[in-house]
Amino acid sequence: MSTLQGILFIGDPHVYSARPGRRKDDYLSSVLDKLTKASEVCWERSLLPVILGDLFHRAKENHLPTLARLFEVLGHFPVQPLVLGGNHDKNGTLLQDADALSLFAQTGVIEVLDGPCRAWS
Repeated sequence: MSTLQGILFIGDPHVYSARPGRRKDDYLSSVLDKLTKASEVCWERSLLPVILGDLFHRAKENHLPTLARLFEVLGHFPVQPLVLGGNHDKNGTLLQDADALSLFAQTGVIEVLDGPCRAWS
C-alpha cells in the first residue's frame, strides 16, 4: 500500500459467536460484513484501520469457526489494524494470554495499543 492518507476509526465490533438479545439476523455475519466493508474502504482510500475497542463481545471467545472467520477478515486489511482493548476484550483491567484479543495480537493480524506502537515510530 502507498503512503497512508488518514485513519478509519471503527467502533466496537463486538464479535460474538452467539446471537445476542432479540436479534433475528445472523449477527456474526453482519459484524464480519461490516469489518469487510471497512477493509475495502481502507484499501480504496489508503487508510489506517483503528478499532476503538471491544473487538470481541466476550474476552474468552473460543468458538473456533468464529475466530477463523474473524482472522480471515482481519487479514484482508491493507495494513495491520490497530486495536484499543475494550472492557469486553479483557477480564479485569489487564489483557491476559487467555483473552481472545491476546491470541489475535500474538498472531500479528492486529496490534493492540497498550503503549508505544510501530505506527508512530
